[in-house]
Amino acid sequence: MTRLLRPLALAALPLLGACDLLDDVLSEFDGDLETRSFSVDSSDGKARVDVEIDGQETFQLTATSGQLVAVEAIYDPDGELVLYWEDWYGNESLTGAVWLEGRDTVLNWPVRSVDGELSAGTWQVEVGVVDNEGYYTDATVDAVLKLKQDPDLSDGVVKARIVYADGLMQDEVVSAGVQAAVARWEEVWGPYGLSLDAGYESSAYSTDQAFPGESGEHEDLAQDASGSEVTVLIAETIDGGMDYYGIAGSIPGTLDHTGRALVVVSWLANAGGDGSFSDDDVRLFGETLAHEVGHYMGLFHPVEMTWDYWDALDDTDACQGQGDCEGGLGDNLMFPYPVCDWTSCLAQDQLTDGQTGVSHRYTGTL
Repeated sequence: MTRLLRPLALAALPLLGACDLLDDVLSEFDGDLETRSFSVDSSDGKARVDVEIDGQETFQLTATSGQLVAVEAIYDPDGELVLYWEDWYGNESLTGAVWLEGRDTVLNWPVRSVDGELSAGTWQVEVGVVDNEGYYTDATVDAVLKLKQDPDLSDGVVKARIVYADGLMQDEVVSAGVQAAVARWEEVWGPYGLSLDAGYESSAYSTDQAFPGESGEHEDLAQDASGSEVTVLIAETIDGGMDYYGIAGSIPGTLDHTGRALVVVSWLANAGGDGSFSDDDVRLFGETLAHEVGHYMGLFHPVEMTWDYWDALDDTDACQGQGDCEGGLGDNLMFPYPVCDWTSCLAQDQLTDGQTGVSHRYTGTL
């Protein structure tokens, strides 16, 4: 259900250090969510972002620059290395933050329970800035930190801003289908302590949408989101066709206002060629919404369709081959595609404890 990219590796690039804080930190508070904004520069192509922790449970870093950026390392307050990018370029996926996908990168930390808690003190995140020749010198990185102070990581609310593309909110078939699908989404999440707070908006954005981050409309759309909302754009088609049920901007997705700060979902692909919603279509649509926002909250497919890449969770089956994986994981919400026969599709509404933990550690789950 999501197009995933395997970007260029940093293996050939030397590891360098040193950085300087350019601007004073600007802090804002919205309930349990704190936002800090500042800039960091580096003369050698690496920027060190300091994250001061005092009782917060998780943080999210969105780092942007004029060149490609990716997280290279995380150090705890004792100076211990707790994440190194090269460890996650194998056949398990922990976070898309280590991938060179664009001029912004998003890290949510910690991801899993085994990554430990945030101890008080100064954490450091090293961000590499890269061009075609290696590290980009004289780089500036704009950093937006979101920090969550919410000790209950078993019960949380996600705010979803559901935006209809041009004219779709007024289409009774589409609007009824979306509302029924959102009800299914709530039903899927409920057993895992995840509640949905959904609001609806109309817009004049194109009914055929590009992939997240590939349209100027996306950054415009992001500017109107609040600090903890996940924007879901309901389009008719994606990339000119019905090949995609939905696509998340990144894994995890940002709570900042970037061009990839959204999920795009095609109502027509979920309804099928007849353009109407059967009960099975509504169920699929609701599971698509839950699946794509699951990506935005940091969840990967438990196995990719090549059957040789898996998520980094110990309690999702490390299956091999289509038959084995459909049998063991076909009912998992994050399975990479709907499992269907000639009459119906399998309900995909299961999450493991590990997947549930990732969802609750997402900084936007409050």
